[in-house]
Amino acid sequence: MLALTCFLIGLGLSRQALRELGIRPLFQALALWGKIASASLGAIEIGLIG
Repeated sequence: MLALTCFLIGLGLSRQALRELGIRPLFQALALWGKIASASLGAIEIGLIG
């Protein structure tokens, strides 16, 4: 929750702006984050990174 709050503060988004955008972009962003995190972890596990 703290990371999400810091992220939103950095973007300058308010609750009102999030309500206007809707929930779909938030889910898309979370899905993209999950895919990138999974790919990074996989690359680390097989030795491609660090």
